[in-house]
Amino acid sequence: MKVRKACESDIERIAQIDLGCFVGYILWSVKNGFRDATIAELEQVAIDDKNRGRGFAYQLIEHSFALFKEHVKNTGHKVNAVFVTTSEGNRAENLYKATLQVSRAALIQGYGDGNEIILYNHAVAQPKE
Repeated sequence: MKVRKACESDIERIAQIDLGCFVGYILWSVKNGFRDATIAELEQVAIDDKNRGRGFAYQLIEHSFALFKEHVKNTGHKVNAVFVTTSEGNRAENLYKATLQVSRAALIQGYGDGNEIILYNHAVAQPKE
């Protein structure tokens, strides 16, 4: 599997993936601006139903986070922390713990239809020089 940045010509396919309950995409964001100690958020990750359980989400998170950290580094900053939220009971919690070394930092009760877990890692490994 090759992980690359999405480009404008991918927009239509991404929309088709979204409508088909996703095939595989990920969305990262910077939460606190480009400060010396940037916080990254894994906003969305999704894999198409027919490809779930085959390790694609794990690979997508690992490879894209490395690319994201490199991008931030190229702006003269670094990612010091990462967080992600998920519904309580969602099996993705274990995926996030394994790939991002996050742990439960907070629980928001009564969030939507249930409870939302905030997972956080304040000691992110830096890209190699």
